Amino acid sequence: MKATRHLFSRLLTALLLSLAAAPVLTSCQAEDSENVNQDRIYTEYSLVYDRAEDKTYARAAFKFGNAAGTALQLTGPATVTVDGDALAFVPLLNYYEKQYAGQRAQATFTYKDVAGTSFVNTVSGLLPAEFPTSFTNLSKTSAYTLTWDGQPLRTPEILDVILDGPGQSDPLQYFQTTVPGATSLILEANKISQVLSGEGKAFMNRTQILPLQQGSSAGGSRIGRYQALPRTVQIQ
Repeated sequence: MKATRHLFSRLLTALLLSLAAAPVLTSCQAEDSENVNQDRIYTEYSLVYDRAEDKTYARAAFKFGNAAGTALQLTGPATVTVDGDALAFVPLLNYYEKQYAGQRAQATFTYKDVAGTSFVNTVSGLLPAEFPTSFTNLSKTSAYTLTWDGQPLRTPEILDVILDGPGQSDPLQYFQTTVPGATSLILEANKISQVLSGEGKAFMNRTQILPLQQGSSAGGSRIGRYQALPRTVQIQ
């Protein structure tokens, strides 16, 4: 159950970030890209490093019109590669993905649409943000100032923390800051108090969202995301 909630917490974060590093789950089957106006294909390229797995995910998603549009699956002769490697389509999630061992500093995506027009976009500059060793306990009656290990936030960047309490029905608690130059964020007492006492889990993500370097008139985004090592924390 906890493993399922861990996955859900990642998807929840992506949704709350609006233009997320990983496209949100959808129950709809992707449409074929050849059936839509090629100049109305919205593209998302993301580079996500998961510190716990020591694995990098390069992902590309295609939607019709905008970020909330219908998911698209590329049809020949359309292609998408990352650093020359082919990406595999993931049907249930409706995005293309290539996995790499370790952390990659950057990734260059090349997308060619059905009409033969090519677009090249590079995602780079992932900066780490980790929980400090002192982050071991939370009080349900007091706010906590969490100062992460890592550089101050850039513009535009988001630093978010998700608190998953020990109870199976505990609501996930979400905290974030987008203040340029910030080195900490406050975990509010009224949110901490909503989870049960005991051993919980905290997750931290540092995300940068930038516009495309090349794309159709529909636009898109380039997303770099660093996922910190999860931290076990005592809540009392």
